[in-house]
Amino acid sequence: MDKSILTTVITGIFSLAAALGSVWLKDLLERRRLAFGSRPGGAEVPATPPTAQPRSRGRLRPLFVFLGGFALGIINRALDPFFGSIHWVVNWVFVIIIGGVAFWMALSHRRSGASFWPYELEVLAIWTAWAAGWSLVHGGVWDATVRAALFFWLLCAVVGGFVVLTGGKYKRTT
Repeated sequence: MDKSILTTVITGIFSLAAALGSVWLKDLLERRRLAFGSRPGGAEVPATPPTAQPRSRGRLRPLFVFLGGFALGIINRALDPFFGSIHWVVNWVFVIIIGGVAFWMALSHRRSGASFWPYELEVLAIWTAWAAGWSLVHGGVWDATVRAALFFWLLCAVVGGFVVLTGGKYKRTT
C-alpha cells in the first residue's frame, strides 16, 4: 500500500478512535453521576434508585462530528485548485467553519453540564478527521496541513475547554 494512503488511513483511524472514546467517556461519566450522589462535603453516597440508567442522548453526536470534519476536509482540498493563487481563502473559510462548530460544541457541553474531557475528544476528532479528509484528496499528508490542524486543535481545545469549565460560574441571576 502507498505510504501516503496508509498515513491518511492511520489519521482517520485515530480520529474515529477519539470520537468513539468520547462516546464511551460520556456514558461512563453519566453512569457514575447517576450511581452516586454527592454530599456538600464532597463525599459520594449511593443515590436512589441504584438501577438508574444513563441517558443515551447524543450517542451519535461524536460520529457526526467525525463525519462532518472528514467531509469538510475533503471539500476543502477538492475546492483548492479552483481558486488558484487565492486558495488560502478557501482554507481560512473552512478553518472558521470548524472553529465555529467547535465553539458551538463547547457551548453545548457547557449548557448540558457535560464533562471537559468529552469535549476535548470531540475537538480532537473533528480536527484529525479534517486532516484525514484533506490528506485523502491530496494523496498524501502535507506537513503544513498537519501543523495547521495541530495549531487549531490546540486553540479550540484551550478556548473551548475554558468555556466548558466555566459553565456554571457565570450564570445570570434574575
